[in-house]
Amino acid sequence: MRRIWSGWQTRRVADSQHRCRSCHSYFNAYAHTPYDPPQEYAALYEETDLKPPEYWGAVTAIDACVGRLMEKLDALGLRDHTLVIFTSDHGDHFGLRPGGSAHKEVPYDDAARVPLILRLPGMFEGGKVRSELASNVDLMPTILDVAGVAAPPGLQGASLVPLSRGEAKGWRTLVCTENGKGATAQTGADSRGIRTDRYKLILRQKVGKGVPGLYELYDLETDPLEKTNLFSQGQADIIRGILDPFEAWAKSTGDALGLEMAAKCRKSLEERQGRAPSSSLPFPHSPV
Repeated sequence: MRRIWSGWQTRRVADSQHRCRSCHSYFNAYAHTPYDPPQEYAALYEETDLKPPEYWGAVTAIDACVGRLMEKLDALGLRDHTLVIFTSDHGDHFGLRPGGSAHKEVPYDDAARVPLILRLPGMFEGGKVRSELASNVDLMPTILDVAGVAAPPGLQGASLVPLSRGEAKGWRTLVCTENGKGATAQTGADSRGIRTDRYKLILRQKVGKGVPGLYELYDLETDPLEKTNLFSQGQADIIRGILDPFEAWAKSTGDALGLEMAAKCRKSLEERQGRAPSSSLPFPHSPV
């Protein structure tokens, strides 16, 4: 950790550009336990409401390292010819969510939602924010598209290049987060977090420690912090409207466990409602 924050890895990635002006470089920095940024960065947050200050200090240290990399691209005259992608593998809920580790392995947005910033002049311009649902599985087809290379068949993701042109027609209506650590006292169980533009439906294989139940539904428009579980509050049509495209996605990706959990969720709805599933959907049903 110490040598990353001291700039060792940043310098190594930056210096590699001297040897190869047409290449791929990967820079990985941790805002992860144990939080151990240089004190000058942690000190920036000691008198603020952002806790823990060591975490936010680590995030700011990463920002500084990214800035150094961008300065190196400027010095080499490569900034305007380089696709820069800034993202993460997971968020952090600081142990405030049930059914996962102290930081991840849960389907809530605290842990599942991550930053995704792309920059390439003429394609991914600064200052633009898109509201469409994107996933890390979109990175590979996006990089291939930018490079002019055809994507191999069978990829789960889609290129984000059309969105950079404002072409959102036919874009997916949901994304899915998979957690598959298995049922333990710590992680709860395998889960699927199914997110649409408005709702989050959570399916679990088993109920683990502290988990409110097998199923959860949140209205992210009115409840972005996912505090009020609506699953048992007469939202059957909304839930079925989410399950339909999810099952199509699960079939296309071979997610047998996801299909099993969806089937059990439907059965639970039928038992609660005492009627057959409705075919009405609360939003357009399009391929994912």
